[in-house]
Amino acid sequence: MKPRVDDVAAWNERWARDYDIDRYYAQAHWLVRWVEARRVEVAVQLLAAGPEDLVVELGCGAGHVLGQCPGRLVGLEIAPTMLLKSRRRLGARAALVRADVEQLPLQSARLTRLVCTEVIEHVVDPRRLLEEIARVLAPHGSVVITFPNEALIEALKRWALRLRLFRRLAPGPTVAAEADWHLHSFSPELFRRLQPAALELLATRAVPSALLPLRYVCLLRRREE
Repeated sequence: MKPRVDDVAAWNERWARDYDIDRYYAQAHWLVRWVEARRVEVAVQLLAAGPEDLVVELGCGAGHVLGQCPGRLVGLEIAPTMLLKSRRRLGARAALVRADVEQLPLQSARLTRLVCTEVIEHVVDPRRLLEEIARVLAPHGSVVITFPNEALIEALKRWALRLRLFRRLAPGPTVAAEADWHLHSFSPELFRRLQPAALELLATRAVPSALLPLRYVCLLRRREE
């Protein structure tokens, strides 16, 4: 059973301190790092932002994804520890704002490029997040959303534990504890059920492949009113 979270900011800050995301990206097993690099690559490709575009990332974490995007960059993040890491990584390239992604401090129908990667499983109300995304997107504006296939990941972890391979694939507590930070177990079916009518799903890519869908990368567009 997923935990109840009454103080979202405190919950996320606790995990930002305990879960070393920089170590995860830099020191996880090479297979894990390859999958995550592929997720970021596919997300940036689907976003298709140009140097003149404004790209806003919701839940920018430590800036690993936002830093791969072209254009003018804005990152929103609720955890101060993550914002500090983003500032160190991105410097003056990005404007960074502390904000709750379920209550976006953004004007309606203005943005054309949004990215929200590995965030939706962490929020209290995923439907509210999707509704906020639909609200701030301009007509025909696009958003890339990614989420883990937690059911498959947990099954593979159990298999690896039985074969005593888990420590090799997930060194230290940083990877092993990640699922405890998730408030929801996502799947494409759940994502479609929560999708607001204002958003049109254009593409879903499995990462690293359809045979091993550890991550899903979804491209959505705001329907014209």
